Amino acid sequence: MIVENKKIHVLIIGVAYIGTMASAMRIRNLIDPLINKLGIKFSNLIFPSPPKKLNKYQGYKNKVLYQVIDYNIFNLLSIVSFFIQGCLFIHRNRKTKFKNILYVYQYPNIENIVFILFAKLIKYKVVFDIVEDFNYVDDFKSLKGKFKTQSALFFFKKIKRIADGCCAISYHVESLLRKISNNKFPVQLIPISVNLSDFPKIKIDSKQCNTTTFFYGGSFGENDGIECLLNAFAIVAETHKNVRLILTGAGADRHINKLKELLEKNQYKKKISYLGYLPCKEYFQVLNECNVMCMCRINSPFANAGFPFKLGEYLATSKTVIATNIGDVPKYLTHMKNSILVEPENEYSIAQAMIFCVQNPEECEKIGTNGRKVVEESFDSIRISEKLLEFFQIL
Repeated sequence: MIVENKKIHVLIIGVAYIGTMASAMRIRNLIDPLINKLGIKFSNLIFPSPPKKLNKYQGYKNKVLYQVIDYNIFNLLSIVSFFIQGCLFIHRNRKTKFKNILYVYQYPNIENIVFILFAKLIKYKVVFDIVEDFNYVDDFKSLKGKFKTQSALFFFKKIKRIADGCCAISYHVESLLRKISNNKFPVQLIPISVNLSDFPKIKIDSKQCNTTTFFYGGSFGENDGIECLLNAFAIVAETHKNVRLILTGAGADRHINKLKELLEKNQYKKKISYLGYLPCKEYFQVLNECNVMCMCRINSPFANAGFPFKLGEYLATSKTVIATNIGDVPKYLTHMKNSILVEPENEYSIAQAMIFCVQNPEECEKIGTNGRKVVEESFDSIRISEKLLEFFQIL
């Protein structure tokens, strides 16, 4: 229940509202339903690098004021300028007679700590949105990435000194934050969310589908279990001719190179299409055209700690979802009722689920319909955004 009607201004850092990755989708799904509400405003400080195809370094997008700042790690003056520009944006956009909130995506770290402390100094409330457990990160893109992660873990231990509230994407992260907070700040579970308008209910006659098309979209990281998925598909394709696998997404060069190596070795590579990165509209179109969605994360501490954003989108299609039984997944999904849950890192378990989908399209329709209901009840972006607004109101 909302206990206060004070106007709210939320300044987001750590993610680009106008970006294209899952982090940007999470933020858009959370704030878009609130943008047109009276008494709430949003702004976005984007750093260090702008999203692709952004031709302006400041402006408005859907009523969200944004500014992009950047720095060169080898140029001390550019680093100083970076922090000055960021602090000026935070100061200029502080609104009188509003509750000003600095919404920090992910952890405090060496890159954002100056902005966090400055915002605290000028009376912003600071809220962190934690979507991963960095204690389990060991796959670094670069030395800079490793340094940022290590600094994040250092500042995270002191988070109760700077946080006025924290959001957690999973029950694991929520438990971690409650332990660290020691009741010094409130913690709110804010799970994945889905904009259901991107996934209209489309009735497809399963009897008319001659080919069963499986889908995976993501970054092809170590935790995504792509090798198991490809091996499982090969098992299915050996005995079932009318099957296809569609892959979309982009990731670190080393992960994409590994994917290409696996595809080249797969004896059924002609039945597999890697479409690369797709803009949102094309991605949703491809997603909605496939028959079965695959989320085959491995059983690692890192994978168990978070909650895959794409799972909500998969369920929203009303198609059958094959998901590994890890982390929060069994808290929302039930095997053979609203999804098919499989053993992680078990290509034969995944293959059996895929074969079931090929041979039982009518049963899969029921599973997919029930999966959509899970999204409507637990992940609808309108409901989740209201929950977030109520959290802002109590700070």
